[in-house]
Amino acid sequence: SISLLGFIVIDHGKTLGEIAEVIEQPHQLLCTIFINEKEVLIPLHEDSLLKIDQQKKHVHVLLPEGLLEIYLNA
Repeated sequence: SISLLGFIVIDHGKTLGEIAEVIEQPHQLLCTIFINEKEVLIPLHEDSLLKIDQQKKHVHVLLPEGLLEIYLNA
């Protein structure tokens, strides 16, 4: 598996943040990023991961509606 630390997470074309930690789980990876100094867990699995651009260090995702709000409005 490639290391995604330091990669930038992009959701629907919008830059979210840099991956600070990767947590491996049986059916998905969880990536920790920080948005407005709040910790956000981004799930990476076949439904959410679009592509990984190794040269640009970008991880393109399509996150479920409302996922970010759970973290950011807390």
